[in-house]
Amino acid sequence: MRHSLFVASLLVVALLVFGCGSDKPNGPEPPKPQRIVVTQGTSAPPLTSTNDAIWDAITPTAVDISTSLAPTPVMSEVMAISDSIYVKALTFDDSLFLRISWADYSHNVWRGAFSVNDTDADLGGNMATIFNAPDSIGRQEDHLWLLFAGLASGDWDGLNWRALTTDSTFLAEGINLHRAAADSPWVQVRDAGTVEVARHNFNTLNQTQPMYFHEDTSDYAGFTLFENDALRPQDFFIRGWDIGQQVPFYILDSTKHRLSAAERGSRWDTRTISDWSGSTYTVVLCRPMNTGYADDVVLVDSVKTKIGVFDNQMDINTGGTGRGFSKEFWLIF
Repeated sequence: MRHSLFVASLLVVALLVFGCGSDKPNGPEPPKPQRIVVTQGTSAPPLTSTNDAIWDAITPTAVDISTSLAPTPVMSEVMAISDSIYVKALTFDDSLFLRISWADYSHNVWRGAFSVNDTDADLGGNMATIFNAPDSIGRQEDHLWLLFAGLASGDWDGLNWRALTTDSTFLAEGINLHRAAADSPWVQVRDAGTVEVARHNFNTLNQTQPMYFHEDTSDYAGFTLFENDALRPQDFFIRGWDIGQQVPFYILDSTKHRLSAAERGSRWDTRTISDWSGSTYTVVLCRPMNTGYADDVVLVDSVKTKIGVFDNQMDINTGGTGRGFSKEFWLIF
């Protein structure tokens, strides 16, 4: 009897020490989401430069844009580039400032541009210049996404900076991302607001041709037209164009960032400054911690975050450049 009790006691001790087994496979725990501790600033970085000295005191954090998460390239000539985005984060006076940089060796800013098709077309007995219709194939724009989790709807609260259609307006657009099911494509839902910062530059009577030229007409090689430029109505008989020369498809309003926050509304509540060095984009974003709008997440304590960058590709569901969205990480305030 004593022997049986002794053996039973040993079994109980063994179970307590070694456990009674588990259906879970042995192996390392999955990695925890990355954390970025946001610096509490003593002053606001001015939105006049991406390289203000305030940023020098903050060590950048590399956030991986894994090729396993990114779309598959559809263009064989796309250059292999770094898979990391570098993030610096700072709060001051109820605003979040983020400085985000990433490698990109191409500056894609001719989204939908018109191009010269014929410089010697006969129009009523006179030589005229004819343009190809707006073309987005291979001509889109680079852009950055910043996503925050926490909306009651389950949507991502998104900010979208674009190298052409928002860059020179010094704003990023509020666009939430909605997905009906886990395997459904993302649907973009713009934040509330009626302000527009860009419009199409096509002739309302013939949308295959531009409505306006820069005042320098065929001598102008820039990719932007602005509302406050001395725009010149299209004239088929202007000479000096070269075959393939491009005319911007968008006219931008670079004054709307001067409106009050209430006038800009939720859609344009984030201000920006940016730079492209020839190999690297750097974008600084300033977003209120609490915008007061129902379609924005209130930033307090911490927020689950994702970042995405796209090279010459507007469709975030299909990609086409080998870039995409990061895994989820945390901003800790």
